[in-house]
Amino acid sequence: MGGRLAPDALEHRLVAELNLMEGMEESLRQLTDVERTRAVALAQQESVSVAQILKVLYPFGVSFSEIDLKSTFINYCCRIF
Repeated sequence: MGGRLAPDALEHRLVAELNLMEGMEESLRQLTDVERTRAVALAQQESVSVAQILKVLYPFGVSFSEIDLKSTFINYCCRIF
């Protein structure tokens, strides 16, 4: 009988497939954690950059709304290219 497996063989195959699926789910969880950590680190870097820019521009009377507008424009341009 080609293609048919004994119950024990089916059980072993099922367990192996479940283990593989669990491993893939764990890998996906870890990847999601890494992506979340990366996003937080990037946001922190951007915050530091903005703070440094504000520190330099504040004595010149540049308003926060001007900086926000320019920042939005720069972010938009970076996404296009």
